[in-house]
Amino acid sequence: MNSQVRQNYHCDCTAAIHQTVNLEMFASEQFNAQLLAFIHFTLVAKLTQAVNVSLGGQLGLINDRIC
Repeated sequence: MNSQVRQNYHCDCTAAIHQTVNLEMFASEQFNAQLLAFIHFTLVAKLTQAVNVSLGGQLGLINDRIC
């Protein structure tokens, strides 16, 4: 025997709950997107810094050879 529990809330109450849930889901997706963008930004910044340090060292060697 299957039992089904039904709760009949007022339409406005149901709509408010759906709106709240949708808002929470949207906020969560936005947070995740911003977090992912921040992680990518930090990776690019670290790689750029490493390249600049490497190139800086090479430029120093070139300047030493010229002078």
